[in-house]
Amino acid sequence: MDIERIEKAVKEIIIAIGEDPERSGLKASPKRIALAYKKIFNGINRDPEKEIQDFLEDKYHDLIILKNLEFMSICEHHLMPFFGKINIAYLPNDQGNIVSFGRIREIVKILCSRPQIQERLNNEIAEVLYKKLEAKALVVSIEALHVCMMIDDMKKSPEIKTIRSLGQEIPNLCF
Repeated sequence: MDIERIEKAVKEIIIAIGEDPERSGLKASPKRIALAYKKIFNGINRDPEKEIQDFLEDKYHDLIILKNLEFMSICEHHLMPFFGKINIAYLPNDQGNIVSFGRIREIVKILCSRPQIQERLNNEIAEVLYKKLEAKALVVSIEALHVCMMIDDMKKSPEIKTIRSLGQEIPNLCF
């Protein structure tokens, strides 16, 4: 990531909106924003599939649900945040293969840490987990608020929900 280039671009934006980039409250903003982008976009060029290399020794054959996993990503259309909660449910394969919740969380973090749209984020999480878990079934739902939709008169964004389901049907699933 080219931090210096981001700093220059942010300084140009400050000038373009009619502000003084040397004003005390704005002087350090280009550097702060560039360093924030380094963290926010650290999922670019990282392969989320590498997070699951093996399964836990323990076996489990019933439904596993991770609820209310908080996330934040950046809308690629406006470069503004969208954030909310992700729910993931999966039915392990016949061997009962499972992974730590930390591995699943890291996959979500990687995929959130790049310019995204909610629908693609939902698909990518579902497809990576379904493939790597070798699950019988998997469902991912994302509920999010989009800052870009809140800008118009500072109204609250509608909560947007997307769901992706792969494999056999998961009965009685309530997200």
